[in-house]
Amino acid sequence: MDLFKAWISSAANYEQFRRLIPDHTDFPDTYDEWLRLANEQVTHMIKQGYVVTKVTIDPAEFTQYCHRTGSDYDPFSLDDLANFKGSTGNPNPSGRVI
Repeated sequence: MDLFKAWISSAANYEQFRRLIPDHTDFPDTYDEWLRLANEQVTHMIKQGYVVTKVTIDPAEFTQYCHRTGSDYDPFSLDDLANFKGSTGNPNPSGRVI
């Protein structure tokens, strides 16, 4: 089974997401900590037998998605966008992790 993981590609983008989604436990203080946790999640999913694709999402794209769909600015909407991008095309050509 394929899974799509929302992926934040830089510390600068991470800081923008933290401003968009403040005070949420899914967003630790630093990008390095988020990256470590996100990689652990991907490793766990792969060990469970999933094929994981990291779907790069930038803050502007997320803002447009939430505005267009009426979604809240939260991690669930970030996951929804990753699933939408992943299921409708080529989310990130180099992002597939097997």
